[in-house]
Amino acid sequence: MFYLHLNVFGYDVNYSQTVTFAFMAVAQLLHLLNVRKADSYGLDKSLLDNKVMLGAIVLSVVLLLLAVYLPVANNILTTTSLELVTWGYILGGGFIATGLVYLVKRLAGHKE
Repeated sequence: MFYLHLNVFGYDVNYSQTVTFAFMAVAQLLHLLNVRKADSYGLDKSLLDNKVMLGAIVLSVVLLLLAVYLPVANNILTTTSLELVTWGYILGGGFIATGLVYLVKRLAGHKE
């Protein structure tokens, strides 16, 4: 993500670092879907049963958005606001990474 935004899309270092920060946070949140169940994918209706995990996900997303869009947080964390299209790249990359981990998990012999 950093290289892509810095060298291909032509954004500055600060923007590219913010993209990478947001991508890593989103990828880790999506990775919960791969680790919450040993024998299947974690995105099913039982996801709604774990209120603590849902609360942690919501809190994490809110904190991420504050880190990216709140001016005080921008100054402290040296982040910058991201364009909507960039969030598409971040979410797309996160879902691709999650899907690849799930695929490896399936190929390694875990049954659904």
